[in-house]
Amino acid sequence: MNYLIACDPDTHNLSFAIFKDGRYYSAIKTETSIKEAVKIFDKYQPFILAIETQYSRFNIKTLIQLVEVRSMVETIARLDKTLGIYKIGASTWQKEVLNVPPKTKRDDRKKMSVESASKYIDNTLMDNDIADAINIGRYVLDNYEKLYLF
Repeated sequence: MNYLIACDPDTHNLSFAIFKDGRYYSAIKTETSIKEAVKIFDKYQPFILAIETQYSRFNIKTLIQLVEVRSMVETIARLDKTLGIYKIGASTWQKEVLNVPPKTKRDDRKKMSVESASKYIDNTLMDNDIADAINIGRYVLDNYEKLYLF
């Protein structure tokens, strides 16, 4: 089976959306730790990781922590022999999946993400991080042929 894992990384939690053979399969939110991330990669052995990149609206300390978290997940994916890693900026997937206009407020983007992901999986979501992970995965599934593989 072919799994794609989409990840919305955070300093406290990792939100994963799992896609099996091109379709949404499940979502997992776990604490940000090597142990928890390794469990997920060992279980699903994905062929692709799609992960959101950080942007610099945070202070430098927080930005460094977020980059470290993303690097940890990418390293685990590489050690697990994941074939491809797609790094996607938030504004990139939000523009295409959510049709977010420029300068949309963060709270409005989060609400749009939850609504869009809920509709996509035909189930009401309450967690915007899980919704973001689902939408990141959707973006990659819709665009993988034209994305640059890292």
